[in-house]
Amino acid sequence: MVCATSALCVFACDAQAYNEPTHRRIVEVAVDAMRASSTQAGPIPRPDGVDPAQWDAFITRALRATNDLSRLRTGLTGAYDGFYDRDHNDSRARPKQIVGGGSPAVDIFLENANDPRVCDYRLKSSARPESPIPAGREYNLLNAGNARIFEFPYVVEDGYRPCAFKPWADGRSPGLGDVLGWHAASVDWRIADSSMWVRPTNTGMFGLLQEAQSRAFEYAGGALVFPFLCLYNLFTGRSCSMADAQNIASSVNVLELVQGLVPGVGPIDAAVNVGMWHFVDVEATQNRFNDTRGLFYENAGPNFPGAFDVAIMVATDIAGLTLHPFASEGVKRYGAYDRRSRNGFQWQAHNVGHTEFSPVSNLANHGWNTFAGIDAAALGWPLHAIGDSAAPHHVTGTTSWGHRSFEDAVEQLGEGLLPRPTSTEAFGAVRDRVLRSAFEHVRDLNANSISIPSFVINEARVTRDLARNDDDWIFKDSTSVEYLTPLLQQHSIDAYKDHPEKLRPFVEHAVANTIAFLIVASERMRPNEPAFEASTLCGENQYFTGRGSGCAEGIAPGLGQQSMPLGLRAVSCVAAGQSCLVTSDCCDGTTCNGSSSTGYGRCEAPPPPPPPPPPTCVHGSCTSNSNCIPGSGVCGADGCCQAPVCSHGTCSTDADCLVGEYCSGVCCLSLVQ
Repeated sequence: MVCATSALCVFACDAQAYNEPTHRRIVEVAVDAMRASSTQAGPIPRPDGVDPAQWDAFITRALRATNDLSRLRTGLTGAYDGFYDRDHNDSRARPKQIVGGGSPAVDIFLENANDPRVCDYRLKSSARPESPIPAGREYNLLNAGNARIFEFPYVVEDGYRPCAFKPWADGRSPGLGDVLGWHAASVDWRIADSSMWVRPTNTGMFGLLQEAQSRAFEYAGGALVFPFLCLYNLFTGRSCSMADAQNIASSVNVLELVQGLVPGVGPIDAAVNVGMWHFVDVEATQNRFNDTRGLFYENAGPNFPGAFDVAIMVATDIAGLTLHPFASEGVKRYGAYDRRSRNGFQWQAHNVGHTEFSPVSNLANHGWNTFAGIDAAALGWPLHAIGDSAAPHHVTGTTSWGHRSFEDAVEQLGEGLLPRPTSTEAFGAVRDRVLRSAFEHVRDLNANSISIPSFVINEARVTRDLARNDDDWIFKDSTSVEYLTPLLQQHSIDAYKDHPEKLRPFVEHAVANTIAFLIVASERMRPNEPAFEASTLCGENQYFTGRGSGCAEGIAPGLGQQSMPLGLRAVSCVAAGQSCLVTSDCCDGTTCNGSSSTGYGRCEAPPPPPPPPPPTCVHGSCTSNSNCIPGSGVCGADGCCQAPVCSHGTCSTDADCLVGEYCSGVCCLSLVQ
């Protein structure tokens, strides 16, 4: 078990593709672009050579898709009190669990996460012409998954901590992009996809000997099969390939079956192992179980395995860390679509470093076949696969070659690559490019009637071409080594971050393919449009509690600090725009406006103080010395003429002055200057 732990340490740079915020932004930008009209960020230019009627039909189709998909149920996990136990068989991703930091205040805070006294869960429903939803009810957020997306006024927090939902967060607004983006990112949280265990027969020299025997069987068997295969292909008009002969030999490899009979010790679950199903190696020459295989460390990388790939193989050879096929949901979900199926013994015949995983196109296929046009949860799989297939390291099957540095750079650049509609000029440029590209993808989907897995593989091939067309600049193995060193990690990220123009084509490729997929998905759900579900709201005269059935009779208790559990008072203030009962509930100097004994107000910034009244000037106002009466001094900083200093005395008329002097109105001045 110690060896297994050390092997897991090597996985510290996990194999996920774009980071969770990037997966969310890819989907959000896709939805924003689909909704953009000619009045938002300027008109959408039609591509050269495209029939105007076809282009207008595409734009209309994209907008209609967002309206149709918004009528899906959210498919979200409900808000909850306490920690969730992950249900491995649930089609919805469970939120990540956060461990308390040891401080009593932190532990109490986490235990009370999603408490309606802490979270802004007091929004009231509003009547809509297109929906029978009754107005003035609190939402029963335990049943958030049954609410239709267009009815749901919250954004979803990544880890459901400290609150599952907020009316807004980090510039995100409720709606289709937020819900689908959360589902796309949630695929990286499915820990049960890749459960591991340690098999003694896959460790050390014993494991290496087994690998050598298995490979020798396949090469020898391939050599025997090769002449017969060539003879057969001669009559069928097909080419003759040694790789095909070896694939035939591997399909009858009895050594794998025997090697897999010995059980292991485990299971070992870790989030860093989830992404092993998220690759598709489009240039692999040997594909034992699929036409295009997934991750296979022995042949990782654009040309050969990188330093980190080799380190993983060495560590798993030493530790015997092996996929647990009887506990891994990935075997059932994605392995079921392999061209040549494997039983559990064959899956565990080799350790992780020598196991060929199913491609990410199988992951997309699982979600697409699960999607019934009722709720949005199953769309997370193909949306995630589309994001992964636009990541250059995932289409070359490598966890090295700058994998993590590249993806962290994309996340850190954030809205610089994936702007929001509020950045009108930047968003308009991105919108135009991705819509023009999406037009071609949708046309290919319609004309060729290709399957979603084939669509994902085609996308991956284009991703590989994007990298190759830039002389594979994107693959930098030294940055993976630097990434493991804390002092050099940001330097490794900056090697990519300093060149956003080289990263932009990959993320926009993901957005364009996402648009094409969402258009097709929307047309699958129309006959099955779900209806309003009454359980998503509390009843009349009820408020949301998050316990039991979710609602209780009566008026909701206030959000006052004194009602908070011990340890929450210092961290429970709410931000501007959120619900409050008294001003002490609000953060950052905001005040509670609009509250009453029966309803909540909003924390709002106080209005700016009125400008000070203009000064009352005894000797006149001024903006410069020339505005003041001659001899009365200078114009002061307060906009008033300063009190005069009269060397010949003060006066009101000439009679007050001596002979040879006159009165300026304030001072006697000499007639001869």
